[in-house]
Amino acid sequence: GKVRLNLKWRPILMDPSIAASLGQGKRLPGPPIGFVKMTCHEGRGLKNVEVASGRKSDPYLAIMVQNQIRGKTRYIANTLDPVWNETIFVPVHGVNDTLALECFDWNRVDRDKPLGDALLKVSRLMGTKTKDEHGDLVYVKTEPVEMWASLRQRNGKTKGEVRFRAAFVPVINFDDMLSDADKERGTVDMHISTGGLVLGEEQPEAAPSSAASTSSASSDGDAAARRVAAQAGPSSPAAAAGSNGARNMPVESILSGMTGPGADTLTQTLARYPRLPNIDYAQFKAGVMSVAVVGCRGLVRPFAGVFVTMCLNGNKQAPIVETSPSRRRGCEHVWEDEFAQAAVPEAEYDQLLIELKCRPPGVDVGSDEMISIGRAEYSMKELLRRKMVNTPEPVWLPLEAETGEVLVLIRFDPVEDPQLLASESITDQGTIRMRIASATNLPAADKSGTSDPYVTALIDGVKVWESETIKKTLNPRWNEQGDLGIRQRSKTVLTLEVYDWNQFQSHELLGTVTLPLKDLPINEVVEKSYPLASSNGKAELQLAFKFRPGYVEQHDDSSPVLLDVAHTVVKAPVTVIKGGASIVGNVVGGIFGKIGGKKGRLGGRKRADSGSSGESGQGGSHLAPAAAHAASQATNMPLDDDQKQALAANASATAVNSTGGSAARLGESSRPQSSRDKTRNRASSTVPAVPTLVVPASPVDESAEVFPSSGTVHVAIESAEVSESDGHGTRKRNLLVAVEMNHRTLHKTHVQKDVRHAQWEGEQFALPVLQGGAPVLRVLLKDHSSFLGDKELAAFSLNTFAELKAGLVASGGTQSAVATTLAADGGSIT
Repeated sequence: GKVRLNLKWRPILMDPSIAASLGQGKRLPGPPIGFVKMTCHEGRGLKNVEVASGRKSDPYLAIMVQNQIRGKTRYIANTLDPVWNETIFVPVHGVNDTLALECFDWNRVDRDKPLGDALLKVSRLMGTKTKDEHGDLVYVKTEPVEMWASLRQRNGKTKGEVRFRAAFVPVINFDDMLSDADKERGTVDMHISTGGLVLGEEQPEAAPSSAASTSSASSDGDAAARRVAAQAGPSSPAAAAGSNGARNMPVESILSGMTGPGADTLTQTLARYPRLPNIDYAQFKAGVMSVAVVGCRGLVRPFAGVFVTMCLNGNKQAPIVETSPSRRRGCEHVWEDEFAQAAVPEAEYDQLLIELKCRPPGVDVGSDEMISIGRAEYSMKELLRRKMVNTPEPVWLPLEAETGEVLVLIRFDPVEDPQLLASESITDQGTIRMRIASATNLPAADKSGTSDPYVTALIDGVKVWESETIKKTLNPRWNEQGDLGIRQRSKTVLTLEVYDWNQFQSHELLGTVTLPLKDLPINEVVEKSYPLASSNGKAELQLAFKFRPGYVEQHDDSSPVLLDVAHTVVKAPVTVIKGGASIVGNVVGGIFGKIGGKKGRLGGRKRADSGSSGESGQGGSHLAPAAAHAASQATNMPLDDDQKQALAANASATAVNSTGGSAARLGESSRPQSSRDKTRNRASSTVPAVPTLVVPASPVDESAEVFPSSGTVHVAIESAEVSESDGHGTRKRNLLVAVEMNHRTLHKTHVQKDVRHAQWEGEQFALPVLQGGAPVLRVLLKDHSSFLGDKELAAFSLNTFAELKAGLVASGGTQSAVATTLAADGGSIT
């Protein structure tokens, strides 16, 4: 008979965790040809899957190769036009590999929802084929690919776009670079062995009543016996005996893997890899690391379901490998065909984190509750220098506190110099341990001739930490410390302010110090006395810092204000790492300032912060006083009474004028502002008022990307117009313009009713900026409705420094004024 079939191919989007589980452990990665440097810039017009909740999607990008997630960006909350600016390094094995850019909506509880995907073939990054002088087929090196890619939906249509930049970095061809001496040393023949691993007898699970009483009595003796066996060596009688009456087990048969036809075992996989020369690999800057996890031994007590996870630079969101749980219970475990790869873009700073875990008995398989057995962190530079990679056989890596050892085989294939930008380096993010030691010669703010000083720490104008108050002293000693997670350190500024605490009156600013974090050395302790910008000119603040590079996770319990503010202002989100956690390699003593606790909580005590407006105290971002040292008399724009009081008009410092025409036009108004308008402006503008400090101007060069000194940007909104191609013909609108930053409204114009072209007078506001900052404003044109809510007609992103850069360069950093028109399909704003 016959069977009639009708087949149709339909691509689908799949949850990353499900896709990653398909074929896991069955198809092992082949020899790498290099890695792709993928910079995920931004998205626009993405699908909104949160309409029912009245919000917008929280999009992030995941990069997948062969159904495995190789990296993903952080999510950007409540937006359809996210800006990520994150770089992911993806190892590839052939020119026919395809990178899948999967866009998802992050959810705290439910599964992440797909927003679409785009595909990029590696062959597109390889250039054209040609032959070299030896007749071998080679690829001509090509420029990186930067493009907008449409996102495919389940129904085959497209919705939204993402912009990325991709460059291919090939592995090094040793044929042309090895000297005669290198060739004489031969090559490294890598293969899997047991490394002297002896499996002890499998331990039955103890009854709950007896486990607690016997574990403490036997753990010390067992651990000591295991350490003796380990020190005696794999061939000694002590090692053969193992612990708890260990006996030899056929480990070789376990490691041999599948033996059926077409089996893709680890041994067969390694046989396909080209042999590497026997040279010093510490000379190379980057490469592709292939890791085989073979086994573990010497655990503190018998465990069941043990597995190993590895990640680079603490990025647990994209682990290199997570083995399957061991099928036995004991102090020794083995795994088969556990092999994975990862790109090592910076061998000098990259850190390999190894963790040994197991799931508690009775816990659901899908639960995140795990028991941590042991961990260890190794510098890739140290592994290369000590020749623990590219070894003929696997090596034992001890875990911390003698909690066990892990047997791994690590292969390192060097690649050409990836030529990383500062924003692409792992050194541009990490953890800063900050210690506030003491202060000397503070100004006296009280009638008693003393002060009640405390210190606040601000990242790009956002308060993230606060010390205790020391009463009645001019030389306080705090000895408090805290950890701050920083992303894009090269554009982040740390400001420390010392205040005099008052019970009823406003707190008085005693001095401030501003530190660009890019100046901090890497993995070094800096202890220094920093002069405070104070009234007496003698005050100093004694500080200690240590910056450690590493991936900064996006904690769900972190303040969204902190993440959003820093990301929008200088493209550098900041995460507050809660104090109290033990960190390896303590640098300074003392108790952590607990963010969210009694000390250093976000926003600090319920104070009337010096110069802060009412809106700021009710949840607005607290900006540093140093951000507003430039007052209105340094600009050509007159301010109303409220603005004069808020910005301390008697300062004589640098300021800049922005967006809306010449400096004279910014301040001009053909009608006096009514009291009603003033009230409306105070309610709609949430830029907090701050005290004034004087900081001299700094010249601006052509390569600058941030403001070289603190100042004030003045913004005036003059007009807006609805586009003729908005799909509604000549329909009139109720137009208004809103300016946002960090998902907070800085200013909103009054509504012009029944118009297609609106003009405003006196719609202006001032925005303090910090040295090293580059505020990015989101400007929105809206159609106002009292009942249905405002409808967004057009949205624009405005980089204030980019707009003012030309004028600042010409004036030596003193001032700049520019008029600009933002135009899109929905309309335009001047």
